[in-house]
Amino acid sequence: MTKPVYTSGENPGPINAFLGPTERKDLKVFQKFVKDIPAGARTTGVYPDEESEIRGYGLATDNMVWGYLNHKSSHADKISGLKVKVETGFGNWSVKWINTSKGEKIGEEIIIKSSGRCTDLEIPKIKVDVAFVMKKIN
Repeated sequence: MTKPVYTSGENPGPINAFLGPTERKDLKVFQKFVKDIPAGARTTGVYPDEESEIRGYGLATDNMVWGYLNHKSSHADKISGLKVKVETGFGNWSVKWINTSKGEKIGEEIIIKSSGRCTDLEIPKIKVDVAFVMKKIN
């Protein structure tokens, strides 16, 4: 049996992460958001403005896109007026925005004709994180 290697130079012991009421509520909202994503969904590009303080993550099927935008620098200040490019392909799409702290819908719109590989979305005003679900409209 091999001994574990610790990069810090000493054994840190077991990890003890406290999951308080806020963390448990956030996990419940996240579980609700991801529960209907099929196992066959593939990663897709979600590209926030380069100068923004947001990271983007996405999964997609041919007719759906699920995205998560993380406000990485500060949760004290609201940000607004930013855009994100989402790899969707051609077509008409609707988007539903979700407040990740409460699990509530905070906006919905129909994007008329994505004319290329990506669809541009304007991010609603956020303080922490926001998720979105896009559906292809035939």
